[in-house]
Amino acid sequence: MNTEAGVQVLTLTPAGELTDAMLPAGDTLRGLQEAIGCACVDVIQLSSRLDIWLDDEGLWKPEPQLNRGAMAVLASFGYVGAAIVGTAVFAEHDAEGDTTSLSESARTAIRELLGC
Repeated sequence: MNTEAGVQVLTLTPAGELTDAMLPAGDTLRGLQEAIGCACVDVIQLSSRLDIWLDDEGLWKPEPQLNRGAMAVLASFGYVGAAIVGTAVFAEHDAEGDTTSLSESARTAIRELLGC
């Protein structure tokens, strides 16, 4: 559920740090860019509701850092062999495709997949 403060998500760094974050209400794109640390974002739909947001140009950075945790989550959804670099953001989406806060069940599933 979105709050008046924004969209509640999880971020996962290449070092494996999984943290709660809040994207600002009304400007989800800017919030994603800031959380990931990039200008161009890309999204992969993992399920009928769950998304992972990534740096679209991460592989072209001078020293890209693999995000093995994000790669493991992707593999568990059938995306084997995807090279993911930089910070990843997990969020959900609604029927219109708008980014929404993670449900508690999605948070739990991501944490379990990562062994947290």
